[in-house]
Amino acid sequence: MIDTVAHWFDLAHELLQKESSHRYMQARLKALIRQGTIPTVKVIGWANDGVADAEIALLQVAGEMIDRGEQLPATIAGYAVQHLGKPPAPRRKGRDVVDNWLRDQAIAIVVAKAVEQWHPDLPMSRNKASRWPSACSVVSAALIRRRINLTEKRVEQIFYQLADLLPAHHAWRAALTS
Repeated sequence: MIDTVAHWFDLAHELLQKESSHRYMQARLKALIRQGTIPTVKVIGWANDGVADAEIALLQVAGEMIDRGEQLPATIAGYAVQHLGKPPAPRRKGRDVVDNWLRDQAIAIVVAKAVEQWHPDLPMSRNKASRWPSACSVVSAALIRRRINLTEKRVEQIFYQLADLLPAHHAWRAALTS
């Protein structure tokens, strides 16, 4: 089981990288700004608070709009005038919430896939005194093989934080309990 799960992580290797999470967040912020789904002033506030991905997204939107000859909204134009030509602000010290955004989603999906693949022999989690593996223990062991040191407990926390966001999760959870 651990070898199979480790192979699944090999297939999703890019998603486990911090840089991929930041590129994803920048792309999402750009799309939300362009669609008007999120107020630009909110993203500017984040950028001013030191969220580097927000700054990068805003400057990329400004550059793309200029390249296309589009009229820049006043908020984006004002931000761009203040920041174009300046080096990007350094990332805040400590861990950024975006660092593991995609990695954690991949972990939640792999835990769900492991339960789906090996149910009923592999429960989601286990009693600490149990000798039998769980999906979270198998996923943790596979991650450790890939030099991502997450405990079984942390894998379980990640799964439960994101499980309700997995569209297929509701269907197979219902099937497992019936």
